[in-house]
Amino acid sequence: MFNIHQMRLYSLKAAIGANLFFLFATVAGQGTFPDLVENAYGLDQDLVNGVQYSNRYMRSDGHPYFLEDRFNNGSVSINGKIYQNVQLKYDLLSQRVEIKHKKYLGGNYRYVTVSDCMEAFSLGIYEFRKLKIKEEPERYYQVINARHFTCFIHWEKKLIPLENNVIYIDHFTNHRLYYWLELNGEITAFNNRRTFARLFPENMQRKIFKLFRQKHISFRNVGPDEILRTMEMVANLFNNEGQP
Repeated sequence: MFNIHQMRLYSLKAAIGANLFFLFATVAGQGTFPDLVENAYGLDQDLVNGVQYSNRYMRSDGHPYFLEDRFNNGSVSINGKIYQNVQLKYDLLSQRVEIKHKKYLGGNYRYVTVSDCMEAFSLGIYEFRKLKIKEEPERYYQVINARHFTCFIHWEKKLIPLENNVIYIDHFTNHRLYYWLELNGEITAFNNRRTFARLFPENMQRKIFKLFRQKHISFRNVGPDEILRTMEMVANLFNNEGQP
């Protein structure tokens, strides 16, 4: 007769045997482990590379994202390879990009990308690149090429504690913008209309100030579309006599 120890050992062996049988059957039916990964996520293993998303902001008022709290179609450049038609969000607090990837066999997988591997990305018409400007740390900048000059904008949000609120423990600030302008090979920071205009030659400064007054242009509390329009209008002021 079996004693209790022998019965437990027999049950354990039976369970292990059943699990091994299931494993071998799975591998035999679908291929090796790399095959299983490929079946789940496709061939883009550089793209599907990051940390699985978890909501860290459940008790926070607002959201940390560029534009809206939803995925938008865009593209990413990872290790020199460009992936088009990617669903992504840009978290302005963590400065990470989140991607919603459709699995090869159906369903979606949401993850936070490894920023060290991502050189650039786009959200619709908005282009971002990882850059090292002057003494600033390497980080993502929106890049606006306006023919005669280039504007670089760093976007960020902060998370501020809340007091006497029974629902939320903190809230997200409005986005804050940090501007740089590249003109004639020189990159200089600016933060308002005056410091922007003074980066240009004197004959252009008068035209820019006039444009700003007529169009009521500001660089504070503005969205990406307003910035694009401003840079395009300034670029249109250039002519053969006014080019720097």
